[in-house]
Parts: sequence; structure tokens; C-alpha cells
Amino acid sequence: MRSHGRCEYLNCGKVVASVENDFRIRVTGEFAHIIPVGDGPRSEFRKSGTDPNKIELDQPHNVLLLCREHHRKIDHEQVKESTPAVLFAMVSRRYERLEEGITTFFLNNPFGFDCKEMAEDLRIGRIVTLLNRFNLDGPSAGRKHLQDARRLLLEIERNPHIHLPVETIALIDLAISARFASAPLTSECFLNELKYAKRRFCNVNKAGNLVIATLQMMVFVRDENEIMDGLQHLSIIRDLLSPIDRAIKEISDDAVEAALLGIKSALVRWRARVEIKNARANSLMEAKRCASASLKLRWSCHGWLQLALSDYALASSLSKDRRAEYNKKIELVDEALCDKRLDDYPAAIKYRPRYFRETHRWEEALRSFWLAADIGLEGDMQSIAYIAGEAAASYFAYEKSGHDAIDKANSFLAESIGSGFDSGRNMIAWVFTRALLDPSWFRQEFVERIRGEDGKANLDAILKDISRRYLSTECGRQDVLFGVSDVEFWNSVARTIQVALGDHEMALRFYGIAERYSRRVAGNFVTRMGMARSALALGLISDAKARCGMAANVALASQIGFVHSLQEQILLVEQKMGNVRP
Repeated sequence: MRSHGRCEYLNCGKVVASVENDFRIRVTGEFAHIIPVGDGPRSEFRKSGTDPNKIELDQPHNVLLLCREHHRKIDHEQVKESTPAVLFAMVSRRYERLEEGITTFFLNNPFGFDCKEMAEDLRIGRIVTLLNRFNLDGPSAGRKHLQDARRLLLEIERNPHIHLPVETIALIDLAISARFASAPLTSECFLNELKYAKRRFCNVNKAGNLVIATLQMMVFVRDENEIMDGLQHLSIIRDLLSPIDRAIKEISDDAVEAALLGIKSALVRWRARVEIKNARANSLMEAKRCASASLKLRWSCHGWLQLALSDYALASSLSKDRRAEYNKKIELVDEALCDKRLDDYPAAIKYRPRYFRETHRWEEALRSFWLAADIGLEGDMQSIAYIAGEAAASYFAYEKSGHDAIDKANSFLAESIGSGFDSGRNMIAWVFTRALLDPSWFRQEFVERIRGEDGKANLDAILKDISRRYLSTECGRQDVLFGVSDVEFWNSVARTIQVALGDHEMALRFYGIAERYSRRVAGNFVTRMGMARSALALGLISDAKARCGMAANVALASQIGFVHSLQEQILLVEQKMGNVRP
């Protein structure tokens, strides 16, 4: 029960036990003694004066449930490194996160309740198994697991002979809601699940449970498919902040208060994203104060990560004339985010690739992405496989190298989509990395079929046809482009045409489509820069300068360096043409 069916080696978490439909427990992993009963690895620690009455060798605390790979590692390949102190500390460290209330719940104890509650009904174990399978199978194939999990939970809730606390039921159901909301079929599905989750959230009152419940609700706050408008976003954040603020005033436990302050820091930081100017600046400063207060009460990986993200949000909001200040803040964020104390904290490991991609360090983004996938977070990385694709494509475009990186990213994207992680961003990243590997395929299968399309009317059908023929017949159960904005899509098409085909006239046409969809009066920064690059490649110097100037008007401190670089390129071309003096 302690492992909840997952390998207990730190940062592995592979499913090695499950509760089947007939409620029998099926173990596919292997049990390993930390200190053996007889001869074997680490037996010298038992023979060298350790009192066997104190160790209780056959008790659960001396036994690990491991996958075959990590059992072999601790007993054969890395015996010297796998001392009892290391293995006991490994288990202890996992449960320290539980005490902080900031764990990744499906690697450890997903709902924070003890074995006695778990023993009330094996259907709860079955629910955990179904949620694990959702994580492994991906959203497309895994939705049925969630439906079955909710059906079982409702049976437990309605059974008069089972007396699980109302808050425990709510926490389990919020975990189900979080997975439904992570990959909704439609906007309506997302908003309906939000209404349902808010009703469950109202049943949570204990401060420790409030931490867990709010973490589950964060999937709605992040709203990665951009379904909610600004007012809806502010409403859900306000609903979550209200009970947290009350709990912070009343709580006397430093550890729980620190966790609540860390959660508040994250919520306030997300609130800043939909606010404007002064309100945004005030929220970002409040987010940093909350993270600092959390760390002052008790140091935690979560609090440290929130402090780093608060600083990063502040840096990202700086205007273009504060470039020097931006660089200094990014140095501090680098130091915090790459702190060795976060090296085994899953949330930080998963965030690093995104951070490096956003700060335009493509090699570091790829390196950190593959590291996360290699240490047991493969399922999490498959859901955001597009980050590897985008980083590899940008590395290829800007550094004029990295063909192997493109190939590796494309293969991982194909594997992820085939496993059910067929989100719009993953699908588009696969098409465009494939385009860089095989430009003629891209022209024939994609460009020729969408030429003349000014909207996304037929694009969904085209992408579904491509994905089903080249990836999996199960792809595209939902709208392939769901969650991908028109501007983002057409910018990606135009950028790929620039890099893969070198057809700048066609690229300008597609950037023009993206420009029409832009919400900003001055245009989207990526659109303007793309148009400037293509105009320069075609020798249209005045157009390139105009577009570059328009990009500069909307650039932030994090972007202005690209503008200056392009302006230098334009100046060099002008000098070669004799239009200006060196």
C-alpha cells in the first residue's frame, strides 16, 4: 500500500502493482530487502554489529517494491552506492514531500490518507490503478479509465457501509477532475468539469487537505488550451485564494502554512498573467513575498521553485529598455532553478525544459528534456513532447545544426502521439519536425493541401488524415487543433516553410494570415519578425526595416535582442548593396 503500485526508487514511479477489475492485487514488480535476511547485497551491515531485533528485517520499512531495472541496479550494478543509509534516505525523502503537502501525488501517496482508510475498500486501490493507467495510456485512450474511476468512487460514496471522510472523497474526485481537464475534448467539457470540481473543492476545509485540493485545481488555473477569458480566469483564482487566505490566518503548523503560502504564490503569479500594468506588477511582487515567507517558515523544494518562478515572471514582464535588468534577473533565476537541491524534485525537473526554451537556450532545453524523460518522467514529458520539437526546430533554424536533435525529437513525438498524447501542439510539432527531416514530404502532404486556406476549416481533417496514415489509426479522436490559436498555428506553418522549404514568398503569405488573426493592433511579435526575415531574404529592404520596427514596438526585454540582431543583418545587406556607408 505504501508505494501505491509504483516503483519506490527515487524519481522512477513505474507502475509495478495494480488492483484489477476483480479487485485482486497483481504485482509485476519485485520486492527487495534493504538489509537482507540471509546472505546478499548489504548483508555486511547486518553482520557488523547491527542489532537484528531493532531492524526487524521482514517488516515493510526494510522492503522496497521496485521495477526490475532498479532492483538489478541496487543489488548488482550499484551495490556499493546503494547502502542502507542511501535507500532508507531515498524512501524518507519521498515522504518528506508528503509532509510538506507539495508532492507529486501519483508518485507517492496520492490522497494523503493512511493504509487503514485504503483498507476500507479495495475499490480505492482500483481507482489509483485506473489513474495510473490514464497517466501511462495518455488522454485519448485513458478517458475510459477516468470514467471507470469516477463510477467506482460514486459507488463508494453511496455505500452506507463505507465511511470514508467527505474530504477524502473530494480529494480523490478532484484528482479525477484534474486528469479530465488536462486533455478536454471540447471547451464545454472543460468548463463543465470546472463546475463539478468547484463543488467538490467546497467540501475541503482542513488546511493540509486544502493544499492537496488546490494543487489538483491548478490544472484549471493553467488552462493550457486557453479556454477561459480573463474574467473567468480571475474568478477561479479568487475562489481558490479565499479559503487559502483564511487558512493562513488560522493555522498554527509552520509546515502547512509554508505550503499554503507556496500555493498562494503560484495562484497570485497566474493572476498577474491576466492583469494589466500596475495590477500585474503588484501581483508579481505579492507572489514573490509569499514565496519568500514560505521559505522563511520552512525551506522546501516547492517554495524555492515558486521563488524562482516569481523572479522569472518579473523578468519576463520587463520592457525592452530594461534589457540589462532582465539579464541580471535571469542569472538569478538560472541559479535558483538549477540549484542541486531541485535535482530530484519532479516539478522542477519538468519545468526546466520549458524555461530554457522560453529563454532561447535550445541545447539546454533539449538536454534537460531528455534527462527528465530518462529518469522516469517519460509519461509527463510525452504530454509536453512539443517542447522538445520546438527546441530542436529552433536550434536547427538559428544554429544551422542539430539534425540529430530534430530526428530524436520527431521520433519521441511520434511515440507520444501513438501512445495517446495527441494534443494539437504535439501533432503540429511532429508535422513540422518531420518537415525539417523531409521537406518534399512536407510540401506534398501538407503545404499543397492547405494552399489557399485562410481558415482552419479543412485543416483538422488534413492533420487527422496525415496522423492516422503515418502514426496511429487511433489518433485524432478530438479536434487536432483544439487549444492552438490561429496566430500560433499560422506562424508555425510560415516559420516551417521559411526553414524547411526556403520559400519566403509563400512564408510571407502565411504570415499574412497569422497577422489577420492577431489581437494586437501592432501585430504579434513572432509574426512581425517572421515577415521581416522573409522580406530581407527576398531583398525587400524597406519592408524588412518596417516590419522589424513594428516588432520592436511590441518587444519585451526578453525579445529585443532578436530585433537588434535582425537590424544588424539588415544593415549589413544595405552596406553590400551600397545603400549606406559602413
